[in-house]
Amino acid sequence: MTATCPVCGCEQSEGLLCHRETTKLEYELAEVTSVVEELNTTLAKQARMEVGGRGGPARERWAYSPGASLAADYLVNTLTTWARDVAGEDYTVNPRQHPAISAAHILLCHIPAIRRHDEVKELHEEVIATVAQARAAGDRPANRTIIFVGPCPEARPEGGICDGEVYAFIPTEDERPARMECRTNKEHRWSSIQWMRTGKRILDRIEERKQEKKRGAA
Repeated sequence: MTATCPVCGCEQSEGLLCHRETTKLEYELAEVTSVVEELNTTLAKQARMEVGGRGGPARERWAYSPGASLAADYLVNTLTTWARDVAGEDYTVNPRQHPAISAAHILLCHIPAIRRHDEVKELHEEVIATVAQARAAGDRPANRTIIFVGPCPEARPEGGICDGEVYAFIPTEDERPARMECRTNKEHRWSSIQWMRTGKRILDRIEERKQEKKRGAA
């Protein structure tokens, strides 16, 4: 029995959400802990500037707070709403954890149910957009700049092309080298001097996926 992924449209047999989009969702949920820490850092900075009464004109002292505060509220609301929906009677939070982190853990524990959820497209889009908004509003450490690149172009040992996603990790204030890495298979990894050639292979893989999708729809 096959089904169509509501996010990317590919055909697959394990559930409504395909493996690639499931992996992307799992990655974003796993990032919630660090994203919350970054938001807390931003809000703490603003609180110190507000209490101290220094730090330049008022418009500069308030540069962080509105965006970070709204992003934090949106993150909590989105994740807890979906966690309650997916977990149902099993929804229980850890009072010692930040509510967004607790909700993310609940969602990660219910991935099979998420893949079959009637509103999985909305869940997928809202969670990824919310985490991205929160990440942009927070203070990300210089050695943790992460950029989504595209589908992995490498072959799997068992045959076929890897279905993982490639992210670039770019330090900006230390001397550690930048790299690109597949989130599914860490052996698929490239240094910055390989990026031009690898980028061409990733673009080719994107085009192959488009053709595969067209053939599947025919």
